[in-house]
Amino acid sequence: GGVFILRERGDLPHHARMSTTGRAELVRGARAAVPASPGIIAWGLVTGVAKVKSGLTVPWAVLISLLVYAGSAQLASLPLIAASQPFWIVGLAAFVTNLRFVIYSASLRRWFGAYSRRWRAVLGYFTGDFTFAMFMQRVTREGEFADRDAWFLGACGLNWLVWQVASIVGIVMTAVVVVITNYYTSMHYRPVQKIARASETGHATNII
Repeated sequence: GGVFILRERGDLPHHARMSTTGRAELVRGARAAVPASPGIIAWGLVTGVAKVKSGLTVPWAVLISLLVYAGSAQLASLPLIAASQPFWIVGLAAFVTNLRFVIYSASLRRWFGAYSRRWRAVLGYFTGDFTFAMFMQRVTREGEFADRDAWFLGACGLNWLVWQVASIVGIVMTAVVVVITNYYTSMHYRPVQKIARASETGHATNII
């Protein structure tokens, strides 16, 4: 059986509980995803930095990170957002960038087709390139195994968490750097104003 007590059709029942083997597979999936964490951290940081550098405010950057769990689609869309392109062009760019997930979905349907549509949608949101490859590798080796949705959620969930934390850290760090740089280089703040006033006393002050 799966991780949850599922109805034959429809959504997860409110009293659904995770089984002991389901919890074990959840942990096993998370552990399987650990080796990919360094790369995901780097990718998340780069994406977070890029969002702020493109002109997005911190709240918008964090919101996009949480809603659009696709680093490549975000990077493809950012230049278009910065150029104030129409929404449909931004959406089309993101869609084309992520077309590979249509293939992923077709491949995964064989293994998750018995679960409810809502549960498949949850698993679909967390799906990533690396976790998809790991899952397909395991089912190729072992075939259909019990609590496969728990294993998949564990692997994808850890990747999602690592990526989101790294992305938000990149967003916040870049925003802080921008604020500090602006403070020390803008005519609107004291450091530059102080230098400007000092330069009025003569050339020697500027040289010093």
